[in-house]
Amino acid sequence: MIEAHSWPTPNGHKVHVMLEECALPYKAIAVDIGRGDRFRSDFLAISPNNKVPAIVDPDGPYGQPIALYLCGPDYSIADIAVFPWLRSLKNQGIDWDDLPHLKEGSTRSARARPCGVEVLAGLRKPLSDDKAREVLFGKDQCKSR
Repeated sequence: MIEAHSWPTPNGHKVHVMLEECALPYKAIAVDIGRGDRFRSDFLAISPNNKVPAIVDPDGPYGQPIALYLCGPDYSIADIAVFPWLRSLKNQGIDWDDLPHLKEGSTRSARARPCGVEVLAGLRKPLSDDKAREVLFGKDQCKSR
């Protein structure tokens, strides 16, 4: 049975919707992002960029668990769910050189499916200062306005 590691957020629900639509049996495993569960070592082993959702097939190759279809030879729902995050690893403090297979697979996926990521792309500006990074990725992203 597929394990869907997520939290009840729009990003977390992506995989639930897909699994329900496909009528696949799955087990939902809570990753409390407000408590910081996504930074625990056991979750980072599944999702190195600490993002939900993460999908695990406990009955993978040779009967061993495997974190799914991310940048593998076939384009999958896992690729679709995380591809936008992979485009900004540098902004998240992650070095592509530490993840050579992910880099190669992501590049292949981007070439295969460029659609969608160019919508409004001309409006996006590079993050040029610490304040902008804090607003997007730090504690200010949840600040009450």
